[in-house]
Amino acid sequence: MKNILCFGDSNTFGEIPEGGRYARNERWTGLLQQKLGDEYYVIEEAMNGRTTVWEDPIQEDRCGIKSLPLCLHCHKPLDLVILFLGTNDVKNYYPVIPEMIGRSMERLIEVTQGFPYGDKYMTAPPKILVVSPTYVGEDVEKGTMPQFDNQAREKSMRLAPIYEAVATKHNCYFLDAAKYADTGADYVHLKKEGHVALAEAFAEKITDIFKD
Repeated sequence: MKNILCFGDSNTFGEIPEGGRYARNERWTGLLQQKLGDEYYVIEEAMNGRTTVWEDPIQEDRCGIKSLPLCLHCHKPLDLVILFLGTNDVKNYYPVIPEMIGRSMERLIEVTQGFPYGDKYMTAPPKILVVSPTYVGEDVEKGTMPQFDNQAREKSMRLAPIYEAVATKHNCYFLDAAKYADTGADYVHLKKEGHVALAEAFAEKITDIFKD
C-alpha cells in the first residue's frame, strides 16, 4: 500500500465557499481515495488558514513549517507527500512577494526531504508533489474575506512557474491546481465541481508517479 500525505489548507480541508465543510466523499482527498482504490491510503492533513512558513497574527497554529515535522512523524512511513499551500500566503497582511512564497515552499520541501524518518520505517525520503494553488477570484474585493484583495489575486496568479521551478530544482513533481479548479462565491474556496476535477487530476498524476 502506498501512503500519501496531503498537507494543505482550507482547500484541502474542504471549506465550502458559503461556509461549512464538504463531506468526505465530496472533498478532493476523499474522491482521490475512491479513484486510487485500496492500494493507496490517502491521509488528509489540512487546516484552514495554514501558510507555508508565516505566523498568522490573528489565528494561532497556522504556520505550516512548524506543523509539518509533527505530521511527517505521525504518519510515517510515507511514499508521497503532497504540499498544497500558498493561498494564505498572499493575504494582504503578509508583506511578501511571490518569489518569497516560492522560497517558503522550498523550505517545506527541504524539511520533508531531510526529516529523520528512521531506517526501520523508511529507507528513503518520500516522493513530493508540489501543487500551486488555484487563483484568488477576480472580484475578491466584493467578497466576504477582506484579507484577500486584488493584489492577492495577482500574487496567486504568479505562483505556478515559481513553484514549478522549485519542484524541478529539488527533483519533485509538480501540478498546477488552477488548470483544473476555480473558486466559488467567496472567491477563495473551491466549488464542489473543483474538488471533483482536482481529484481526477491528482489521481492521474499519482498513478503516473508510481507507474514504474
